[in-house]
Amino acid sequence: HRDLHSFPTRRSSDLNEGFDLIDGHGPSGYLCGTIAARITGIPSILTTYNGREDWFPRPVWFVAHQLTLASVSAIVTDSDFVAKRLHKWMMVKKGQRVFVVPNGPPPPEAVRPAEAVRLELGLPTQGSSRIVGQIATLVSGKGQHLLIDAAPEILRRNPDVYFLFVGFERYGEQGYADELRARARDRGVAERVIIAPYQGPIGDIWQLIDVHAHPSMLDSLPNAVLEGMSLGKPVVAAATAGIPSMVVDGRTGIVIPPNDAQALATALNRVLSDKDLARRLGAAAKERHRENYTNELLARRMERVFDEVRGVSR
Repeated sequence: HRDLHSFPTRRSSDLNEGFDLIDGHGPSGYLCGTIAARITGIPSILTTYNGREDWFPRPVWFVAHQLTLASVSAIVTDSDFVAKRLHKWMMVKKGQRVFVVPNGPPPPEAVRPAEAVRLELGLPTQGSSRIVGQIATLVSGKGQHLLIDAAPEILRRNPDVYFLFVGFERYGEQGYADELRARARDRGVAERVIIAPYQGPIGDIWQLIDVHAHPSMLDSLPNAVLEGMSLGKPVVAAATAGIPSMVVDGRTGIVIPPNDAQALATALNRVLSDKDLARRLGAAAKERHRENYTNELLARRMERVFDEVRGVSR
């Protein structure tokens, strides 16, 4: 964790003297980190949030992934769900420790006035309207299509609601935003659905959201849910991977079965129709974030992992 910009001016032999550990994040990061660790003899940690990333060509990355898992001193992930999946998926087990360290994003801050952001996104700037929002990459596994399918029933009971989807398309799924817009037209809710990327601080978007929806089917411990909790936003989230360990059903949010648009509509209608419930869920979520998922807690937990791995390696 030193100034990476200084690398070109340093001799390769100096790196052994400046680092105690190498921590590689994501497929390319931990592949490079593992190679560097083998060359220098420095212990390495692999940090992964998915366990089994789909990179292409798949056979090549499958072998590379298995080799890196077998070569590192320790593995860090953000949920017990992924930790257990890693244990099952690893073909070669050499006693590597798998540490679970939840992420701890700080509460996002807005820098632009809410009215200006609403105007840019095409949301009403006057009158009363509420926003059900989902902040996530625009890919099929994030469940945006489920929220669109739930929208007609939600609007029947809560006609003042708009649905805001903010995120960027991922390589390999270009055009998915247009597919979602077409789905909204088919459901008759296109005028209430906004799908857009946003280049500014994500706090600008969070300030607009009244209820957070996260019906994802592929997350581990999603940062979007943690960010919403830090801001006291009531959430309806799918029981995917580590989400049930983070969102306490009925206390800090509502947890629904994955891939269930009807359950999503019912839960969102419940929160939208009960202001006291929404307030209680949001307040409890904010407190749970403060006690378990702050940036400071993340730093202390990672320090303990680094110290333990370095101590064992020595």
